[in-house]
Amino acid sequence: MPHGLEKQKLIRGSRTFAAITIAAFALLAVLTTDATTWKGLAQMRPFALPLVLGLVFISWFANAVKIRILADGIGSRISVWSCFRAHMANLFLSAVTPFQTGGGAAQIYVLWREGLSVSRATAASLAGALITIVFLFSGGVAVLVIRPGLAENIAVRVVTIFVITVFCFAFFLFWVGFFKPQWVSGIVRVAARVAERVPFVPKDRVREFHDWFSQELADLIAYLRIYLTDRLGVLLKAAPLGGISILANCLIAYAIMFGMRISRDPGEVLMAQMLIYFIVYFSPSPGGSGVAEAGGASLMAALIPLQQLCVYIVLWRFFSYLLGVGLGAVVIMGLLRSGTQDAERILVIRPDRLGDVVLATPLIHALRDRYPNAYIAALVRPYTEAVLLGNPRLDRILLDDPAGRDSGFRGFWSLVFRLRRERFGTSLMLMPTRRHALAVLLGGIPRRISVGRKPYEVLTGSKPAGRNRDDPVRHEADYCLDLGRVVGVECGDLRPEVFLDEEERAEARGFLEAAGLGTGTVVGVHPGSGGSAPNWDRERYRTLVRGLVETLGSWIVVTGDGSEPRMDWGGEGWGERVLDLTGQLTVRRLMSVLSCFDVLVSSSTGPMHLAAALGIPCVAMFCPRKACSPARWGPLGNGHRIIVPGSERCGRCGPTRDPECRFQDIPVSDVLAMVSGIVG
Repeated sequence: MPHGLEKQKLIRGSRTFAAITIAAFALLAVLTTDATTWKGLAQMRPFALPLVLGLVFISWFANAVKIRILADGIGSRISVWSCFRAHMANLFLSAVTPFQTGGGAAQIYVLWREGLSVSRATAASLAGALITIVFLFSGGVAVLVIRPGLAENIAVRVVTIFVITVFCFAFFLFWVGFFKPQWVSGIVRVAARVAERVPFVPKDRVREFHDWFSQELADLIAYLRIYLTDRLGVLLKAAPLGGISILANCLIAYAIMFGMRISRDPGEVLMAQMLIYFIVYFSPSPGGSGVAEAGGASLMAALIPLQQLCVYIVLWRFFSYLLGVGLGAVVIMGLLRSGTQDAERILVIRPDRLGDVVLATPLIHALRDRYPNAYIAALVRPYTEAVLLGNPRLDRILLDDPAGRDSGFRGFWSLVFRLRRERFGTSLMLMPTRRHALAVLLGGIPRRISVGRKPYEVLTGSKPAGRNRDDPVRHEADYCLDLGRVVGVECGDLRPEVFLDEEERAEARGFLEAAGLGTGTVVGVHPGSGGSAPNWDRERYRTLVRGLVETLGSWIVVTGDGSEPRMDWGGEGWGERVLDLTGQLTVRRLMSVLSCFDVLVSSSTGPMHLAAALGIPCVAMFCPRKACSPARWGPLGNGHRIIVPGSERCGRCGPTRDPECRFQDIPVSDVLAMVSGIVG
């Protein structure tokens, strides 16, 4: 899939389309207009305009909803607005390419930019095209059977025969794709072998492209078959929308005639229109230009007075096609203006806690894989900066301290000006806040993607990722990737990553040894949670630590920030194997100390996610509520143990956490057994 569109070719195609269309209009004007034509214009009904525009909107909206239903049917969530833009791009590229071949490619391109894979975007577009082709072919053939006199004109008859041949060939291609995919695979293999023999063509690039294309082709065929098997209901749901779109287009002609005070049998008008659209759909000229005007004039001449024929054709062509082409040009020009800017300068915003920033790293990794030459930056709070230091996927880390140096009016505008200097093309706001929604708008970032539809997100023009947090529950790292999918990121590895160099690790080992840590198994215990999640009371942690020392003979390192009081670990000698570092570690030193552990015990906390990102097994206690569940917030990677209370008390817990919950139903012995299972 190309990363841009060739502007000069679009301009040439637009000029060709415009020249043919204007020439056809001019010829009709010369042949059909006289003084009575202009008198008729003054007598038009003005209230017919809203009716025509309503039918135009129905046609566009039906096509957009059809695309969305088809995309959703194969597991790709996308907004109706994105599908509308894709349809408009389809109309424009159809108008500037021979046989209208560019329309489908443009639609696929826009859907791909909105987050669908190439195979899914192609499958949804082909299924939509198949629905349209079936309706047009059935309707066109039915009209020719019912009213064969409509094709008496030799030119109309020749074009009709040509179009029927093209329709049959299109049906043949669909049949091959559905039932004979091995033919397509064989052609691709032969083409690859021929390309490998061409001088100066790198063989490794040919093989790489062949492998990519073969995989996309296999996925495409699989998705198309899904429509005919497991998702047949999706096709049946989308098909009426295709029919509604075609019917609305046909009714546009009747509404224009109504506005021109021309009264004719609606059935006659609809049959003539169906045959026109049948002929135009696969006409060889760009956008059917020339063919549509001449064919429309020929087929409607019996229904419209000659002196008014040119006016009718201009109005009909404008509302049924040219208006959509113009809006499609706006969409395409927007893509051309942005070019690859959104892929070159990307800002990831995560202004919350340690664990949240850790879980944003899979998105950063996936963005780097998708855009290897991009400038990617992250905007975080100062105390979480350490999580991202040394990350090779990032080019820069920006800091925002709304409670400190960036507080107040002056600090906000300082942030805005820093964003403007960076000239970002895309922002991904993983944690929505009013401050940052407004800052990215005023910072001149054209493509602003956020997580939902809060009022301030709507007012600042943020594009929602369209995700559902509740059904089914997914991991927070996957929710972060939803925003990446909007800009074309494929579903990446969810495992988080943080980076320490060997010097930092060695320094941490020396620090622990100097503090009195001996040799043997090292178990980390992080008793605090900062109030972000339910947790044991401190006495249970004390009992656990004593059990770990007496049962396993482990060394215990206790971590925590300065806001948490230190505990008394003394008594009967076992406290001598406990090293309490509460309040003594910076975030970066905490990370290096965590890397020295054999296992970490904690509730749902940021240090748990840091340990998991460093490959340290975790024994973690979680609340089963959706908002706190391990399905969403659990440690990622292998070797972790999760323990969840299963009492009736949890079943009665409401939408907000029970303030008295201290995980009373998680016994110390269960946690001790899990730790033993890892280090024993």
